[in-house]
Amino acid sequence: YTGTELKPAVKVTKNGEVIETGYSVEYSANTNVGTATATVKVGDTVIGTATFNIVKATPSISISATPDTLTGGGSVELTVSGVPTEGKLAVTCDNCISVTTTETAGKYTAQLPNATKVYTFTAKYTGTDNYNDVEKSCEVSVTYKGSSHHSSSSSSSSEAASDSSAAGASAEASSEGESTEATGRL
Repeated sequence: YTGTELKPAVKVTKNGEVIETGYSVEYSANTNVGTATATVKVGDTVIGTATFNIVKATPSISISATPDTLTGGGSVELTVSGVPTEGKLAVTCDNCISVTTTETAGKYTAQLPNATKVYTFTAKYTGTDNYNDVEKSCEVSVTYKGSSHHSSSSSSSSEAASDSSAAGASAEASSEGESTEATGRL
């Protein structure tokens, strides 16, 4: 399938010899997927027919992200190209990240959080009678960026309480899977 009429060459023979002139070829059902026909005529007389199959095209869809690496999270612009005007396109991201369509055709955006993680964006094209389904993806790698600001607390007792509860949580977590007796000693 190309979206235009297909007219493959036919080979016409007379008395076992290939002839190049003296006939015409008419094509029918030769644009969309299915069986097409080439009819060979001399004047108004049909001297032969041949059929050929038109098969679905597979679009060359691609998706890319700019930038493809981030430090500290932020906005990513996605570009999807090669999508036929027929059919349906969905652009998604894993990890519950929403993707927003922009006003520019083929452009999408997403906000990625400040967390060390690799996000996979997928462009899924659902084809038609003339196009196959296609799914392509790209990845964006985000590296956590720690805060450069250090806050100081005026209450050292709340810091101590916070530290001891963190230690308690750590001790409980490390004792998981041990016997009840060991947990009871914490």
